[in-house]
Amino acid sequence: MTTPQTPAGSRADVERMQQRLSRKHPAHHICTVETRLVVEGYPRSGNSLLTNMLFESSSFNARWDAVAHHTHHLDNLRIASTFGIPKLILVREPLAAIRSYHIYSGLPLDDCAEDYRHVYAGVLDLMERTAIVHFEDVLGDFRKVVAALNALGDFGLSPGEEYAPLRTRAERVIRERAAKRAAKMGAVSRHVAAPDPERDRLKAELSDTVAKHLRGKPEVFAIYDQVMGLRSGC
Repeated sequence: MTTPQTPAGSRADVERMQQRLSRKHPAHHICTVETRLVVEGYPRSGNSLLTNMLFESSSFNARWDAVAHHTHHLDNLRIASTFGIPKLILVREPLAAIRSYHIYSGLPLDDCAEDYRHVYAGVLDLMERTAIVHFEDVLGDFRKVVAALNALGDFGLSPGEEYAPLRTRAERVIRERAAKRAAKMGAVSRHVAAPDPERDRLKAELSDTVAKHLRGKPEVFAIYDQVMGLRSGC
């Protein structure tokens, strides 16, 4: 296997970014020269479902530790760009994404909105070897995800695979891991990265509050529109 070469003068930058990410994330979530694909996006945008569907697929030909994901940080995408590694960026409509992350994390709405703006503003400069996939496609039309990935590289994904059972298996894995985490940490149901009745109730209660808050942050919707414009041009 040929090792990708880092552009002159950027090795130290890559090492600094990897070190920064390693303070909060396991090694296999962080992009290296051995990584084949980076999957990133704002939290609550289908990151867990998509990656687990890939790992559950019988046709996906990348090892689980060759897919960097779940840092929700631009550094992982910047490292991938440096090494020329394909990137898949997940996007979800701002109100739904920010509301869900606010419930999941407990962070103030201002922080959640600023994180959204920051993540996707940085994406605009990292579009080489990049596919943008919408949250709704992960949920409802996974063949669009397959087409986007197969356009990026040889990942072996079959357009003819049955994706409904794949999603069922992926959600089961997510729930099993969440149950183990809850047993150790006392995590509540809002921390499960899969559909959950209690979290759905909280979403309904907070919808008006979040919508009213985001009306004062037009920049969040502007960056979403910019990113979706890039998607249509991919």
